[in-house]
Order: sequence, then C-alpha cells, then structure tokens
Amino acid sequence: MSNLKSIEPNQLVMMGTLVGLAISEDLDIDEMNIMASFLSIVSNALSAKAIQLIIQEEVLDEKKQIDGMQRQIDELRRRLT
Repeated sequence: MSNLKSIEPNQLVMMGTLVGLAISEDLDIDEMNIMASFLSIVSNALSAKAIQLIIQEEVLDEKKQIDGMQRQIDELRRRLT
C-alpha cells in the first residue's frame, strides 16, 4: 500500500471503476447495494481516520511552534535581566 502516493489520479479512478465493474458482475441489484453501502462505510472510516491524523499533526506542529516561541521569550527575558 505504500505505493498509493505514486499512482496517478486518473489511474486510481480507472482502477476503482474496473474493480467496481468486476465486483458487480456476479451480484444482483440487492447485493450491489449492500456492497456499495459496505464500501461507503469503509471509505468513511478511512476518511475519518485520515482527518484525525491530520488534526493531530497540526496540533503537534502548533505545540512545537509555541514551545519555540516560549524559548525565544525566555531567552529575551534572560538577556534583559
């Protein structure tokens, strides 16, 4: 899965389309709906996790920035005294 970042967007869409068509070949309408719902659940779970990880990274970056600023403030205070 580490190669996902290197796949061209159009290729990824085409692969998804081909997989969807291949899966649907042996399914009736009800089974297709069930599979589509299931894959939507999987998609939503992946999106939610990705968003949470992005937010956690942003919070960590902000904390690092605040720590750096605090060190600068402490250093300026030290120089003034």
